[in-house]
Amino acid sequence: VAALDLYCGIGSTLRQWVQAGAAGFGVELAGGAVDCARINAPGAVVLRGTCEQRMPQVREWWHHGTHSRRACYVNPPRSGLEPLLLEALARDLRPDRLAYLSCSAGTLARDLAVFEAMGYEVCSIAPFDFFPGTHHVECLALLTLAPARGQRKDSHASL
Repeated sequence: VAALDLYCGIGSTLRQWVQAGAAGFGVELAGGAVDCARINAPGAVVLRGTCEQRMPQVREWWHHGTHSRRACYVNPPRSGLEPLLLEALARDLRPDRLAYLSCSAGTLARDLAVFEAMGYEVCSIAPFDFFPGTHHVECLALLTLAPARGQRKDSHASL
């Protein structure tokens, strides 16, 4: 399994992937967070920069690996996925499964519409109240790449 963690922060999620045996690749803008991610997810590739800036390295790693399954986890800022990143994920990288944690229902809806138009199915959306007592609610959307016509869909398979 190849696991791409975009906006990986200090590597908490990336660590889970690596501990489960996945090849991990993370991208984060904040230098201190990158340092922590490298400690928290040993063996994973962690690069500093915006996700758009790091697309050449992401593509190289993604397309030249020998992984039979590919997953992606994104946790973008309130503005949602960067336009070129959204395009790259939906058209080029095309992970089998995608988890999208969002702090903005509006940008989540906008980005999910693009993924759905490109052949992804939203399997579930779950709200999380990480900030009790405030109006902020995070949503985790789980998507799968819809099978091509004539292929069997196994919606219960896990990555």
